[in-house]
Amino acid sequence: MSTQTLQMLLDLAADKRESAARILGIERHALAAEKNKLEMLIAYRQQYEDAAQGQAQQGVTVVQMRNAAEFLQRLAHAIEQQRTQIRIIDGRIDGCVADLAAAQADVRKYETLIARKAEEARRASDRREQKLNDEMAARLVRQGQE
Repeated sequence: MSTQTLQMLLDLAADKRESAARILGIERHALAAEKNKLEMLIAYRQQYEDAAQGQAQQGVTVVQMRNAAEFLQRLAHAIEQQRTQIRIIDGRIDGCVADLAAAQADVRKYETLIARKAEEARRASDRREQKLNDEMAARLVRQGQE
């Protein structure tokens, strides 16, 4: 494979790595937002429970108690849905981390191949130069013997 082809493959792998890193950042931002929503729901549920208990101590009707219980059930359901959403995003993040690691491995692979190719070219150049030097020295020795 030519150095130019390897460089093109390296550029493509680097682009893929940058894309994977960008997507990972987006997913991590989404996770933070979803965790923030969960914290807000939990705090709201606690505030509502505290308020409902305060009202219950002052006396409430059966309908008000049932409404409060139903609302707390809806809040509990929303909290569970939010936790599910967080687990889904966590799974996507795990996939993004794996994609990023694979892309980084590809970049390192092509960098290594390019470095080896350059080293091979350097060695070939050194051998050519040594051969020319050896031929020049042999010619000088022959001219000195004549």
